[in-house]
Amino acid sequence: MEYIDYYYKEIQYYAIVEGDRCYSVKPDKFATVWLAGNYVPTVDFDTFNEQIEFDGDKEELYELCCYIIYVMEQHYFVKLRPTLEELNADSLEGITLKYKDGSSFTLNSSSIIKDVTNAIGASKNGEYKVDSICKLPEVANNTYIQSMFAVELANFLHYYFPVKRKKDSLVSTNEQDMILKILHLFKLTPYLVKRSRFRQLLMVADKFKENLSWVNLQGQLLPVTFIKWKQWATRYIIVQ
Repeated sequence: MEYIDYYYKEIQYYAIVEGDRCYSVKPDKFATVWLAGNYVPTVDFDTFNEQIEFDGDKEELYELCCYIIYVMEQHYFVKLRPTLEELNADSLEGITLKYKDGSSFTLNSSSIIKDVTNAIGASKNGEYKVDSICKLPEVANNTYIQSMFAVELANFLHYYFPVKRKKDSLVSTNEQDMILKILHLFKLTPYLVKRSRFRQLLMVADKFKENLSWVNLQGQLLPVTFIKWKQWATRYIIVQ
């Protein structure tokens, strides 16, 4: 687990508490979960070994990819309730009532929309309140997963393998292609995306990291991302 150990010590994000580093996941915890069969990668090593071109240790790289994904899965997200400013009734097109049988009905009366937005209990004066706390699968779209994985693996390759690259390049074009191929193998992308997508993912990852915080949940310090209502809701208010 040489690659994982380096990533853990040099790349993986952490919080400083009383002068010590605190991590959401450590390599020994991951090893326990792995050996117990409680983590099943979406691609087996034989397939990975066959399809990935890499000059280093492929098995170590495979384990590192699994570790990065596992760490991402421990991330929590805090869904914030909308402010009254965000729920400006004049800008809403309607309120959709969604039934269990799959049918829906949209109300577009301005008075009903206003009553419902007020009844939601959104905070005043631009202050945010928590709607709920959830794990990655509930809120993260493909862009979040792709971008965070891509930037973490790219940072590892950049620092662990200090080879000659183009000026100011995090990774080489061959490394970019490899990361994109790994994204596809681990089913983080539905198909093999073009190299231009890699640059987009790095830019998006910077924005996601700006919202990273740490909270104590049931005695464990965990990374969380606060998501504003407009980032996880649709233009309609859906009542189920």
